[in-house]
Amino acid sequence: ANRIDSQRLEACVAGVLALARQASEEMGVGNYELRIGIEWAGQDPLTVHTVDQFGYPYDGDSIPLTAYIPYVASIQMDLDPAAYVTQVREIATDVINQGGIQNLRLLGA
Repeated sequence: ANRIDSQRLEACVAGVLALARQASEEMGVGNYELRIGIEWAGQDPLTVHTVDQFGYPYDGDSIPLTAYIPYVASIQMDLDPAAYVTQVREIATDVINQGGIQNLRLLGA
């Protein structure tokens, strides 16, 4: 209840931004305000974990979070594909960094 895999956070960011991009194309809106937060049940701190070089869960670099400060940003949807992917990676990195994780796994370059 208080652990989350960093790859799931990356997938969440990618999914939300893909939905926003599609909505942007349909409605002709170029920018959105984005707010991403994490809520969990229980009193234990949230632990964001990754995997080690053998693929096993690893939380040695994680920072236990008693609260997750929501990520807030203005995002651009009318970017060319390469710039859009860069934006998605930057946001995902910021989201997982709060939990002490440095490297993207799903969206890595």
